[in-house]
Amino acid sequence: MRNNRSSFKGFLLGTLIGGAVGAAAVLLYMPQTGKKLRHQLKSKGEKFKKDFDKVLQESQKVANNLKASWDKASQIAAEPETAEDTPAEIKPEEKAGATTKKSKPPSKKLRFFRGI
Repeated sequence: MRNNRSSFKGFLLGTLIGGAVGAAAVLLYMPQTGKKLRHQLKSKGEKFKKDFDKVLQESQKVANNLKASWDKASQIAAEPETAEDTPAEIKPEEKAGATTKKSKPPSKKLRFFRGI
């Protein structure tokens, strides 16, 4: 689990850095005046920072929700089962895989596709 998390962080960091380097390269190789280029770089940098902050806030919300869910699940798993939680006897109809209704034969369309 730890290895997957670190490899995902590395992938995410590489994607962000690669995107930033690629964007900077495109801006630098476009023919325009220095003043216009500096203004464009500044505005793109501010937009990138704003977008990054938004993504960071959203990811922190998701992480907090995930942690709360994990804590709640751990708490529920740690609670002992009571007699009320477990059924006294499971009827044969309620067993996994048992069906009480007979299934209908497949429609003509399905019969056609089965032969393909």
